[in-house]
Amino acid sequence: MTRKHFEALAAAIQAQAATARHYPEQERQAALDSIGGIADAIADIAEKDNRSFQRGRFLKACGIYG
Repeated sequence: MTRKHFEALAAAIQAQAATARHYPEQERQAALDSIGGIADAIADIAEKDNRSFQRGRFLKACGIYG
C-alpha cells in the first residue's frame, strides 16, 4: 500500500471518529474505543506491509489519539 492509501484510510477513520464524538456520552467512549481498535489493527497490518509506514503519524491523522 502507498501513502495515498494510508491517507485515505486515515481520513475515513477520522470521519467516523468525528461522527462518534456527537454520540451521547455513554455511547461515545465505546464507539471511539472501537474505532481506535480498528485504527490500531490497520496500523499493525501497514507496519508489516510497508517498512516506511509511520504508525504514530497514521494514528494522529486518524484523529483518535491526541
